[in-house]
Amino acid sequence: MGVIVLESILVHVPKPIDKKVKSTLAPKLSDLNNANIAFLDNLKPQSDHVLNGISELAQGHAASIKMFKKIDTPTLLPDDVIGEIKENFHGMITGVGD
Repeated sequence: MGVIVLESILVHVPKPIDKKVKSTLAPKLSDLNNANIAFLDNLKPQSDHVLNGISELAQGHAASIKMFKKIDTPTLLPDDVIGEIKENFHGMITGVGD
């Protein structure tokens, strides 16, 4: 009779996020004229290039533009940053590169 050796395998199962994330889309802006626009770099490859290009086009129309950057890809934005965007901006643009 042969011997069977089983090796253990460590499997990482991430904990679910405790926060209840309620997501709804904001109404579309009719145009960018005099709007305060937030840009969010989600750190995907080339996303900064996409957002910089769009922000350059928007600069002649929007009242103000501000860039935000996530600290890493999987982490949610901190509540204070979300609050700042909700309170001070009419719209937000985020991009996925690659």
